[in-house]
Amino acid sequence: MTNFVFTVADGVGGYLGAKEASEIAVQIIKDKLMILDSEKALETCVFEIDRKIKERAKELHNLGMGTTLALAKVLPERKTILTANVGDSPIFLIKGGEDKVILLYKDDSERFEDPNNMWSINQYLGFGGRVTIHTKSTDYDKEDILLLCSDGISDNILGTTNDISKLRDLVLKNKSAKALVEIAMETGLKSDDMSAVIVFL
Repeated sequence: MTNFVFTVADGVGGYLGAKEASEIAVQIIKDKLMILDSEKALETCVFEIDRKIKERAKELHNLGMGTTLALAKVLPERKTILTANVGDSPIFLIKGGEDKVILLYKDDSERFEDPNNMWSINQYLGFGGRVTIHTKSTDYDKEDILLLCSDGISDNILGTTNDISKLRDLVLKNKSAKALVEIAMETGLKSDDMSAVIVFL
């Protein structure tokens, strides 16, 4: 099976061990590439990441150590995208032939209830009790575009609105993750990690 797997792991700032938490997430995903063929497989992988981060946090005495996660696997033979997420790192499917963006994640922040609140997060990997993992299976079409990014990208570009078309227009115009990062940095609304992955399907 072809392994088109993409992820953004945004270490939770303000706590020691954020960088290591995101590295743990990425390494476990690399180790599991060959078996990520269903929503259940993605969920199992993410639970393992959560467990490993908690174990490491306990060893280091780093209370709060953790990361968000946006994970997507593209299955060309099925024309399907499998996604899993925890936290506030978005996954968007930009429809190539339509004026439409589909959210392939559940946002574990307050953004959609209160766009002025860009700093609250309800859960992330490594923190608290049993984590709730959000998974989806979504069909895609040729010329669709998949975007995974950290909240530093989405919050800076969307500002205090929830107008996802702003992100869509910038992706379609620039067709570059690097350009998206530069635009978010220039906005400077929110100081945060800025990572983006764009996949042309």
